[in-house]
Amino acid sequence: MIAAPNLASWNIAPTKRADAILNGAVEKGINAFDTARVYWSEGVVGRFVRKHPLGRGAFRIISKGGRLPNGALNS
Repeated sequence: MIAAPNLASWNIAPTKRADAILNGAVEKGINAFDTARVYWSEGVVGRFVRKHPLGRGAFRIISKGGRLPNGALNS
């Protein structure tokens, strides 16, 4: 998990740690990543995929929209 909720906010893994987690997933054959702005993971996954040698076409990125807890639109 790149971002994990706690009572006050989301804990985001530092870039090196996130890259290690994502590389480990890719090495095991995982190529689909579920993201959402509310998870704060879209940028982390995007940066990883952009610089990965397999290129963007090798990955499936899933993202969602909806309403944030404050009622604002998450698009």
